[in-house]
Amino acid sequence: MNQNQITYRHYFIQQLEFREYDLEKTIIAMSKNFASMPNAVREAHSKLSVSERNEIIQELSLFSTQR
Repeated sequence: MNQNQITYRHYFIQQLEFREYDLEKTIIAMSKNFASMPNAVREAHSKLSVSERNEIIQELSLFSTQR
């Protein structure tokens, strides 16, 4: 996992915890509030490829189903 993935993943986990591990709500909220993300997270997100972002979502979807 590269540094941009780590940055984005960390923020994603924070948002997932805030929404009680509801992955669907988290993805929707993050999409709606993209402009209010911290600059470092937005920059990391913009540098990730689709497959790198999907890798994070896949990992976290497995994680959230185990809770």
